[in-house]
Amino acid sequence: MRRPSAKIMESGRIRRAVLNFVSSFGLTIVTFLTAFFSSRLVIRYIGDERFGAFRSLFELFGYLSLLEGGLALAVRPLFAQSLAKDRGDEVSELMQAAVISFRLGMLIAMTVGAILSLVVRRLVPVSPELSNDLHVASFVMAFGLVNIGFGPHRTLCEAMQRSFLTNLLLIGQSVCVTITSTLLCFQYPQWGISIQALSITLWVTAFNLILRKIAIGLRNSIAGADIRTPKLKTSIRELVRNSRDSFVFMLAGRASIQSNSLILGLFVGQADVTKLYATQRLFDVIQSQLFSVGNASWAAMAEIYHQGRLDLFVKRIKQLIQLILVMGIATVVPVCLFNRNFVTLYVGAERYGGDKLSVVMAINVIALAFTVFSTWCLTGTGMLKSVMRLTIVTSTLDVACTLTFTALLGRIGPVLGSCVVLCLISIPWHFRLLSEHFGLPFRQVIDSNARLAIFACFYVAILAWMSSVLTIDTWLKLALVMGSPSLFFLVSSVLFILDEDQKTILKQKFGIKR
Repeated sequence: MRRPSAKIMESGRIRRAVLNFVSSFGLTIVTFLTAFFSSRLVIRYIGDERFGAFRSLFELFGYLSLLEGGLALAVRPLFAQSLAKDRGDEVSELMQAAVISFRLGMLIAMTVGAILSLVVRRLVPVSPELSNDLHVASFVMAFGLVNIGFGPHRTLCEAMQRSFLTNLLLIGQSVCVTITSTLLCFQYPQWGISIQALSITLWVTAFNLILRKIAIGLRNSIAGADIRTPKLKTSIRELVRNSRDSFVFMLAGRASIQSNSLILGLFVGQADVTKLYATQRLFDVIQSQLFSVGNASWAAMAEIYHQGRLDLFVKRIKQLIQLILVMGIATVVPVCLFNRNFVTLYVGAERYGGDKLSVVMAINVIALAFTVFSTWCLTGTGMLKSVMRLTIVTSTLDVACTLTFTALLGRIGPVLGSCVVLCLISIPWHFRLLSEHFGLPFRQVIDSNARLAIFACFYVAILAWMSSVLTIDTWLKLALVMGSPSLFFLVSSVLFILDEDQKTILKQKFGIKR
């Protein structure tokens, strides 16, 4: 059977990359809109403390999802290598090995979750009248850890550049969760924490079952031979060996960037968690979109690397770093300066966390977007061990700074701790690793972004002046003062900052043109 020509394969990769990014953008928009409308209503129905308690509980059980042992991160580069070599039988073997390993992690996580639910009030302090609601929600979340078993199916879809299928399912899942939780919280506000936990658990499980069927179809379409037991055992041993480093890496990463609500709830109270949530709402939307740069392109980037095309790989890294900066600056600056107006219109001025909190969040969004993209480049090419020391050190310092700053400064503490570690340690360390492993010239990255930095300074000054003289009291005015400058900055960057390759990539929605 004759293989497709290189040109046809190239076209298919670009088309899938475009679909991945477009669907990711659609997911971001849908997630934001559903959360925007539902959270306003849910907070009104169940109150700040119940809403904050659920956010803290959600972060707590996020740690238990790591009890799959780091297998998701371990299997990703193995899938990428096998697909790059067109070894369908290896992919099928890895898939079966991953499913078996993930199920073991799922059982461990569910057991720990059930035990944790017995003492959950010690970790998520709430008023006595919320105790029963919190305990029920915790047991529901423990059952929801069954979804760990679907991890290999999602990873395979991403490795085969079919993230758009996952994104479409997540869009449907988001809509269903929003409708269910909002209606039930209105009807039974006294069970607000449990209702949110139940809605997420049921719909995530339902859509993961659909994803499983899709992934099995993809696996069968490329499998070229029957699976032999000896190879399967070898694959399981390889996964377990690689997952040990992955587990430490994922645990450290979660501790550093996904513990803010939990720590704030312990030190300050669950009501302040709601303020943190409202203040960072727009920043979360921007961050997820910037993260999608790495998510949409890592599989194609890994394929370039495994094909030995290092010069092109380094070129794409520099181009995508600049695109992240352009997108980040264009959107983060207006959000930072007009965030008070947004929160006031959104859930009320009393739930705004403060201007200092917004500034620190703005810095974190861009800094974290770069470090996450760099991590994708390193782990997606099988270099997990090279970022292990970085992740452990920075995560330990992050948690220490977060605990200290939260105890001393309150609400701003969690994000300030992350900001200090990101800017002073994590970013320089990531640049050093990219230089050591791929030969990325740091000086060229700085020089190529000099014009962008100057342009950004003028952009910040103009928007700061606008925020001081304009009165924003309607959604239309807010949309205009936040959207128009962002569009102007993006268009100007396309005309005067980005090179031809970057313009092509941007037009193709971050498809990696090769």
